[in-house]
Amino acid sequence: PYYQDNSTGESIPSTKILLEKISKSVDENIGDDDILSLSSGKDSTSILLGLAECGKKIDTFTYKSTNKSDETEYTSIITKKYGFKNIILELKEDSSFFTRNFDEFYSTINFPSVDQAQLSYLNFDKIIFSDKNIVDGSGSDIYIGHIPTKEQYYLNYFSLVNFSNRFISKQHKNNFPKNKAQGFLYKSISANNGLYTWFTLPEINSFFEEGFDTSNFWKSYENEYSNRSNYVDYRAMTRGRFLDSEVFMRKIRNVAYNSNSNVVFPWLDNDLISYWFNLPVK
Repeated sequence: PYYQDNSTGESIPSTKILLEKISKSVDENIGDDDILSLSSGKDSTSILLGLAECGKKIDTFTYKSTNKSDETEYTSIITKKYGFKNIILELKEDSSFFTRNFDEFYSTINFPSVDQAQLSYLNFDKIIFSDKNIVDGSGSDIYIGHIPTKEQYYLNYFSLVNFSNRFISKQHKNNFPKNKAQGFLYKSISANNGLYTWFTLPEINSFFEEGFDTSNFWKSYENEYSNRSNYVDYRAMTRGRFLDSEVFMRKIRNVAYNSNSNVVFPWLDNDLISYWFNLPVK
């Protein structure tokens, strides 16, 4: 894990240097026929800027959502500005298409991802990804995304479950809501960092008999966090090591595997990681 104590703090904060590092990574790791999964997020947008900086033009794709989270307006604007092609993937109305893809997809992959966005890819023709490297913005959460905002610091401290872990007896703690996502104040420390399910264990066992309670596993990390008294390091252990690699990155790996493709994660470039992680804490 990227513990704060391991950072030298010797990197010079500079957006110019950061763009140079990103540009160098994409230039060395991305081919001319690769395709970028582009959203409105900072990770994939930064990769696009790096590509523009080094003069490498590849196609991009964005799936069109049917709700307020749709990002295609943003991606269309930024790709037009920098001269990239943005392929908009729209959901198919034919439910049988999704069903066929669902059966094929989950019969071929080895480790399913619990990221709900995984299902979105089953609505599209996989030929767009076939025999290409998919460039994805995942990977930076391992050493960047685990750093909490000020709001997350405060919300974590005032979480009722977190409060109970420090001050309330075990008997009373058992009366707090469990498993269901019932708001930040009632979730455990681990759940507040994305390690939770929308289902109770009996609901999971109703369709997956092998499902079991993992709370003790995550509780061991919470105990280690309490001993270290460092919320940032706790998030490095959980969000960085597990959520990013086994949920977000696993999602696109599965898509690539099912499409006879490979994945490129430019944010995992050693030089880029070393620069970012060794920035001063402030």
